[in-house]
Amino acid sequence: MADAKLKSEEKDKLVIEEDINVFQHTITQISPSKQEKRKQEEAISVDSPSKYVHHANGSRFATTERKETSLAVPFWKELNHPTPSFEFRANEIGCFSLIGRTDDKKRFEDKRYLRVYKYPLEALNVNLDLKVGESDFTFEGQSKSIDAMLWWTLRHKNDIFKNNQFTFDFLSARGGIRLIMFSIFETRDDWLLAVIKFRNAYFLCECVTDTQLKVEQNMTPEVRSFRYYGHKFEEYVTKNDATTEKLNPSKQFIAVFQSTIGSYRLLYSAEIDCVVERSPSMSEHIELKVCAGKSIDDLAFKQ
Repeated sequence: MADAKLKSEEKDKLVIEEDINVFQHTITQISPSKQEKRKQEEAISVDSPSKYVHHANGSRFATTERKETSLAVPFWKELNHPTPSFEFRANEIGCFSLIGRTDDKKRFEDKRYLRVYKYPLEALNVNLDLKVGESDFTFEGQSKSIDAMLWWTLRHKNDIFKNNQFTFDFLSARGGIRLIMFSIFETRDDWLLAVIKFRNAYFLCECVTDTQLKVEQNMTPEVRSFRYYGHKFEEYVTKNDATTEKLNPSKQFIAVFQSTIGSYRLLYSAEIDCVVERSPSMSEHIELKVCAGKSIDDLAFKQ
């Protein structure tokens, strides 16, 4: 914990809040009685920010006023406009490579595991056999830990912690943000997020749920094969022809982004499949997907 030196005449105490909570999204049917109870629970006093002042160094000062009112949450369809009421821009500020997300000895602040897409961006009849090597491949569970992201922040603490405060409101992996934003459309899968509040910033980490564990344990051979096809396709279209190294999905290239949603500042990490070759800054990212179909007409792409 950081020490705080206060002048003798100052009577205010320095208070550092660290709140730990778990946010969970479950697929359940809410009965009318539960809905009434929820309305009563929401009718509590809240602290609402009345004004935000942004500084050039990324810091922000907020003044709040006490309001005795209910916490109004707009119906999601009111927010589902063709043109969003806010602008979202992501600025890439860093990157790192890793083997697995939990081994701190296998993290490198460089681009050694960055893949480059080597085909033209057009439909080609390449006849790639995605089954090659499947029998020798061992699946390993993907960690949802944010340890690697925290490792990066410690190496850049002078850039993200200024004037005794963070330059972001939320830190997360992209997957955690995706879970929250997709909740209004999700009807099958649940999710679990651990949230820690430290010095007025929220650190979000996705956790594995019991339902997700059951799905993993009961995975059919067909689903497992399609998982491998995705990795094999990535290997085919990105690796150098002279490379003989076996496929290793644990080797990942991670980009770090800063962005804002409304008045909230985000710092998040995202795995990058590959980039366009000869891109000036190597920052034109490509997301690779494998879909099943007898022809391109069977695939759900807009022509």
